[in-house]
Amino acid sequence: MKVTVSVASTVAQRRQAFALLYQIYLSAFGVDLKKLKKIFPLDFRSVVLLVKNETGRLLGTASLMYPHDIFFPTEYLFGATIRQDGVHLPLRESVEVGRLAQLEDAPKGLVTRAIMLAVAAYLKKEGLAGWVATVKPTMKRIIKNTGVESVLFETYIEETNAAKALIVKRYKGNEIVSFWASTESTIVAFKHLASEDIVVEI
Repeated sequence: MKVTVSVASTVAQRRQAFALLYQIYLSAFGVDLKKLKKIFPLDFRSVVLLVKNETGRLLGTASLMYPHDIFFPTEYLFGATIRQDGVHLPLRESVEVGRLAQLEDAPKGLVTRAIMLAVAAYLKKEGLAGWVATVKPTMKRIIKNTGVESVLFETYIEETNAAKALIVKRYKGNEIVSFWASTESTIVAFKHLASEDIVVEI
C-alpha cells in the first residue's frame, strides 16, 4: 500500500479529519471532543495533516498547533510545565504535534511514519526551531528509537476543576510523556523512515 500525507487545504478536509479524530478519541479514550471544546474553549492555530491511501480514503490525521503566545495545548490540557522547565528552549519558534488519530484497520506503522516524515518536512519548510508533543509511552519509544534527541518535561500541574480533571484522566490513563525536540535532530533522525510507499506533499 502507498500513502500520501498532505496538509488539509479546505474546510471540508479539516472537517473530515475532525470526524476521524472525534470517532477515535471517543472509542479509544471515552473523550467527547465536542464536550472537551466547551470545557477547554481556547483555540490554537493549527495545520492539519491528512494521510490517505491510493483511493483517497483517509487513514489518519495529526495536527501541528502553534502556541498561544508561548502557551502550548499540552500546558492548557494537561498542565505540563513547559514554560517553566523549558526557559532555555526556543519555544516561540516551535509547534506542538498532537491530535493523532488513525483508523483501526489502517497500517499503523505506515501511517505513523508518514506523519513523522510530514512533521520533519513542515518544520524544515517553515524554518521552525522544534516541536513539542505529549504522547503515550509506546509512542515515545517509537520516537526515541529513531534516534531523535529530546528534552523531557516531567512535571504536571494537577487540575482542580472536577470536569476538566475527568477529561484529562480519561486521556492520560496511567502515564503520558511530554517533550521538546529540535528541527535539526528531527530531520536527521526521521530521514531513515522514508520509503517508496510514503509520498510527502508538504
